[in-house]
Amino acid sequence: MLPTLVLVGRPNVGKSTLFNRLTGLRQKVANYPGVTVEKKIGRARLRSGRAVRHTHDYRRHGVLDLYAAVEVATGRVTHQVSPTHTAADFRRFMKRVVRAYPDRDVHVVLDNSSTHNTAEVRAWLAAHPRVHFPYTPTSASWLNQIELWFGIVSRRVLRHASFRTADELVSAIESFIDTWNREEAHPFRWTYDGIPLVR
Repeated sequence: MLPTLVLVGRPNVGKSTLFNRLTGLRQKVANYPGVTVEKKIGRARLRSGRAVRHTHDYRRHGVLDLYAAVEVATGRVTHQVSPTHTAADFRRFMKRVVRAYPDRDVHVVLDNSSTHNTAEVRAWLAAHPRVHFPYTPTSASWLNQIELWFGIVSRRVLRHASFRTADELVSAIESFIDTWNREEAHPFRWTYDGIPLVR
């Protein structure tokens, strides 16, 4: 069980400042009874080196699935947010990808998720001969460049954020992707120089 840190004190004695210092956040004061900061969760470094992940009032407001494909030449991302993770959702996403690239072969590097290899997906793939599905080896999804982009989304949109609804989360993700595609998209450059990782 993770330790819990509770800040208790009279109003205007520096609880918000201490919270921000411990977590690295910049939360604002909300001066009404029962609330000091809008977001009451954060991560703090403890002496043991472990980070506090969630406070006792952590609540999930639903789960979403983000499908995304990065165009390796430009870094632009095609995406779809879905409330479920099914083969039907994946086929809908693939239809979006195919529409985005109508005049060329499309190679979509996939991990070994069961939704990528159902009978329905295989039938869809057979009906679309210009679409190809190379798969990463088991436990090697880090080879897929979209995983680099998912790391960026995690750090810049999700890590220290708090969303009251799934719609807020969708809005934040889609706003980030729009900005990414318009202003920040770039090809990812591999930097591995061939030195064995294990000696």
